[in-house]
Amino acid sequence: SLPVATGLVVIVVALLVLVGWISGAEILSRFVPGSGTVKVNAAIAFLLLGTALVLTQARSDRRWTALAVAALAFAAAAVAAVTMVEWVFNVDLGIDQALIAEAATAAGTPGRMAPTTAAGLVLLSGAILLARLGDPWPRLRQGLSALVLLVPLFFLVARTQGLDSPFADDRLSITPVPSALAFLAAGIGSLARHAGRTPLALIAAPGALGHMARRLLAASVLTPLILGIAAAHAEAAGWLRPQFGTAFIVASTVLVGSIAVVAAASSSARRAAQIERANAALRVSEERNRLLLASLPQSVLFKDHAGHFVSVNVVFAAGLGLTPDDIVGRTDHDLYPAGLADAYREADLEVMRSRQPVTFEEAHVAGGERRIVETTKAPVIGDDGEVQGILCLFTDVTERRQAEQSRALLASIVESADDAIVSGTPDGIITSWNSGAERMYGWTAAEAIGQPAALLSSGDGPDQVAQLLARARRGEQVEHHETEHVRKDGRELEVSMTVSPIMDTDGAPKGVSIITRDISHEKRAQAKLQRAKVELERSNRELQEFASVASHDLQEPLRKIRAFGDRLAQRTEGALDDDSRADLERIQGAAARMQALIDDLLEYALVTTRARPFRPVDLGVVAAEVVEDLVERLERTGGRVEVGPLPIIEADPTQMRQLLQNLMGNGLKFHREGVPPLIRLSAAPAPGSAGSGGSIALTVSDNGIGFEARHAERIFAPFERLHGRTAYEGTGVGLAICHKIVERH
Repeated sequence: SLPVATGLVVIVVALLVLVGWISGAEILSRFVPGSGTVKVNAAIAFLLLGTALVLTQARSDRRWTALAVAALAFAAAAVAAVTMVEWVFNVDLGIDQALIAEAATAAGTPGRMAPTTAAGLVLLSGAILLARLGDPWPRLRQGLSALVLLVPLFFLVARTQGLDSPFADDRLSITPVPSALAFLAAGIGSLARHAGRTPLALIAAPGALGHMARRLLAASVLTPLILGIAAAHAEAAGWLRPQFGTAFIVASTVLVGSIAVVAAASSSARRAAQIERANAALRVSEERNRLLLASLPQSVLFKDHAGHFVSVNVVFAAGLGLTPDDIVGRTDHDLYPAGLADAYREADLEVMRSRQPVTFEEAHVAGGERRIVETTKAPVIGDDGEVQGILCLFTDVTERRQAEQSRALLASIVESADDAIVSGTPDGIITSWNSGAERMYGWTAAEAIGQPAALLSSGDGPDQVAQLLARARRGEQVEHHETEHVRKDGRELEVSMTVSPIMDTDGAPKGVSIITRDISHEKRAQAKLQRAKVELERSNRELQEFASVASHDLQEPLRKIRAFGDRLAQRTEGALDDDSRADLERIQGAAARMQALIDDLLEYALVTTRARPFRPVDLGVVAAEVVEDLVERLERTGGRVEVGPLPIIEADPTQMRQLLQNLMGNGLKFHREGVPPLIRLSAAPAPGSAGSGGSIALTVSDNGIGFEARHAERIFAPFERLHGRTAYEGTGVGLAICHKIVERH
């Protein structure tokens, strides 16, 4: 710092003077031949004050340095004060020759410093004491420092006039050259101790006022000196009278000072105009920056080093439900919960400490919605290299991250799909090849990418692929196009292709996607199903032929047996013994059972071969008709039928009637002895069926003898009976017919 530098200059000057006295090198005590010498006690006082000036800037223990500065300043002031007393009262107190004796000369007092030097030392001691004590009276310190600077200026003015001493008493002399240099350095150092509160701040200012102050200071200091030297030489040469010299200096100083003021004012005006233009450009730039920040979709803010918001844009303020003016001047703790504000502040401090920008993502809640924000924080560093604050940029990347997640999910789905999913250029050059394509065709992605899509075709397939690609380039989509492709190993595949155009933002096709599914297994299953269908149709024809045979060829002999049996019974009535009559009755019964069995078997066969198309059937009407047919049996057994609400369904009406008649007939047939039969008929949606268009569960229940659960499958097979023919009538085909009707529906 400047106080330390000037203090060291004073110390060096004092040490040179002392070395000169000790070594006898007189030039070191005066610096200029013929000039006065600096006395030993003055050199010691300068050494003390130079050291005190350096210690005023010390950063060690304040109490120790304050005491040291005070002691040094008081000691120097005491030496100077004693000398002042000697000059004022014309006494010798014995300190002038105390250290080194000096011979008496014609002028001055041996060993005694000049009165101007003593006065300057007292003033300098006071200024240094005030500076170290915290500068309680800055104006007083500034005044003392300015008076200190008068000592070297007084010396310079006197020297320009050719005077060795301006005092009438020859014993009094002006300040020597070394002392003048020491005072000049010490005065500047004392003023610089708090330059911001002294005229030095104005002189060092970068603006128009500083520029003018520097010019006027140079003119005011140099003009009298230069003119004084010129006048002295003119008087010595006899060009001017001595009385005119002072008038010449005053008039010339006024003229030069006026010219300097006018020149400084003109320069200041030009600089002021330049500054105004620069300020106008700055205002335009600031307005442009403000509009730029306002138009940005991102949130932008600037905080100072203390964490106060200096500037924010509208987007950031709107996110908090405020205006920029509501936020400027506040801190994070005024806007956010304490924990969140502390985290924000710590992050800001870390960026300012590291002096490096950072970018990261964090979650925010805005308007009750969770948003993902990309945050960039950068330190703002001034021209002096110091961190002024922090600039923050917030970009909402929620939609971008969601799109990336969707793309990643889509890519994962594409990669894990069993189908071959391939994309290519509009000309059909393969650009992507998923794992499903690798498994289906045998080529790896590295082998397939860059190859034409015709690689997959077999036979005349390439022309077919070219046609599909041409349709895709026209914006058409081709769905479920079945063709044959070939694997890497040469095996052919039956596939179903979907070819779609990939459009750019302008709606022009920029590529093509090909989704291929291996349908070889389905094709084989279809062929097998077709063969089974043909076989079933053949079987149905044979069954129909059998039914025809059964209805004509088989029943004809049976009818003859029954007819001749009946005739035989009539002719031999009363002529046959009991055994012969019983045998004849058994023949007739067997023929009747055989007739019923053939009829039931024919009915079972015709369930599918002579079925009618489905149409709407009201089950309630069908149930009522069946009950009407069973009235005689109901009256005989004392039974009754309860029919619940029944829907209208798509069915074969004849088979629905046959189904209900067989089931309700069984309920009447297999009733318990002595208990009137009760049959209930109801309908409900089938389990797992949704809506009115689904399947229904039709329930027929009774209070009859029932059957064991282990016979549930058996009783629906043809000719299966749980009871003998003597217990209950029937052929054992009725429930088999019911089962077949339900299966058909």
